[in-house]
This record gives sequence, structure tokens and C-alpha cells, in this order.
Amino acid sequence: MWKQLITELEACGLTQEKIGQAVGLSQGAISQIKNIAGREPAYRAGARLVELHRRRTAARPAFSLTACPGPNPPHSREPGPAPVRTGSPP
Repeated sequence: MWKQLITELEACGLTQEKIGQAVGLSQGAISQIKNIAGREPAYRAGARLVELHRRRTAARPAFSLTACPGPNPPHSREPGPAPVRTGSPP
């Protein structure tokens, strides 16, 4: 659960340092929570992490392939706008 939550926040553009600042932990603690099996945050930090995730992902549509709202993030599989053609037709 924690690894997925942190990974989704990172996909939204937050660094581990920014996530840590938001929840009152160091970047190293965020990295350990994400990467070490069985490592969990204290209750208060965990609640803040869940709330940060909820706020950052609340605007996404239920069918979205990404955790973050916004037009076609780089990791999205959704097609972008059609290219603009210039010049005369063939």
C-alpha cells in the first residue's frame, strides 16, 4: 500500500523530499517506507501521507490511467492532440 501511494505521488511530480516535507518526515524515511518491506510510517505521518495522496489525486477521473489530474502527462497512454499540418496538401 505505501509503496503504491508514494509511487503515485511521485508520478504527480512530487519528489520524496517534497512528500517528506508535507508529512513531517525526511526524504530518507520516505524512501525506506517505499522500498523496505514491512516498514510503515507512524500513525500521524501515515494519516498525513494518505491525506496528501487523496488531495493530489482527488480530481482524476475514475477511468484515468494515471494517478494525477492534468492533460496527457508524459507517462500517460492517452493520445495527445493531433499534430498541426503546415504547407499545402499533397
